Amino acid sequence: MVKVAGYTYYYVTTVGPKTRWRCSTHSSRGCSAHLYTINDTLFATKGPLFMLSERGARILVVDGYKFRRQCDVGTKTRWWCSSHYNRGCRAVVYTIGTQTIRCKNIHTHAPVHIYIIKRVKRRMRYKREGALVAASEAVLSGKMSCLRAANLYEVPRTTLRRKIAELWNK
Repeated sequence: MVKVAGYTYYYVTTVGPKTRWRCSTHSSRGCSAHLYTINDTLFATKGPLFMLSERGARILVVDGYKFRRQCDVGTKTRWWCSSHYNRGCRAVVYTIGTQTIRCKNIHTHAPVHIYIIKRVKRRMRYKREGALVAASEAVLSGKMSCLRAANLYEVPRTTLRRKIAELWNK
C-alpha cells in the first residue's frame, strides 16, 4: 500500500524493477489514477503529483517528468522542468493550488525514469560481459570445473556459443 497526497494506492503488478499501483481510495467510484515506482522511488503517474524532493523541497511530477517551483504570483504557481532546464528544456506547468491550469509538457529529453531503466540495463550488460569473460577464460584454460553454473545462466546462449566458436577458431 502506498499513500501519496492523502490518497492510497494498492499494488497491481511488477515487471522488472517497475511496479504499478492503482488508486484504492476512490476505485469503487471508477477512479483510474495510477502511479509507478522503480525500486521504491516514485516516477510516473497519471496526472500531476506533488511530492518532496530528497532535500525536502516541494516538486511536481507530470508523466514521469519532474518540475521545480519557479515562482508564485498570487495563487498561481509556475513550475519549470527540474532536470534539464539549464540545458534548454523549456517545459512549464502552471497550477493554482493542486489544479493544473496550463501545461506545456514538451521536453527536449526523455523522462527521468527512462534514464534509470537505461542505467539498470547497462549494469546488467556489464554483469553479463563479466560473466562472459569468466566463461571464456575457463574455456581457454581448460579449467571448466572453476566455471560456476551461475556464470553461464547470466550470458545469453547465442552469445556464449558464438564466443566459444571464436575461441576455438583462433
